Amino acid sequence: MADPFYAYPNPIIQPAMRIINTIGQGEITTITTSFAHLYKTGLIVRIVIPRYFGMPEINNLYAPITVISPTEFTMPINSIGFAPLTVPTSAIEYRSVPQCIPMAEINSQLDQAEHNIYG
Repeated sequence: MADPFYAYPNPIIQPAMRIINTIGQGEITTITTSFAHLYKTGLIVRIVIPRYFGMPEINNLYAPITVISPTEFTMPINSIGFAPLTVPTSAIEYRSVPQCIPMAEINSQLDQAEHNIYG
């Protein structure tokens, strides 16, 4: 998917929102971001999918993630049977893009924010 929106690769607050390129369907869902997400296993992430991109079943679901690469993580969401994520055919439909938004983390961990810096 083309990335018509800019997301800061290294914002001052981590973990940060990331743009989703692909969502793999399966018993465990795999998410690929447009560049390195800098997330750690155990972070709880919410998926936001604008209606033009399909896969409405996963919109606003959240779960702890397992990081598998700098740009990929899995979520314990069974997405078999979900509509596929698609790319809109019209540029006007790009008012927003699929995103993963950090929400929280597993309380016994509490180490996601170690990269935060202030100004």
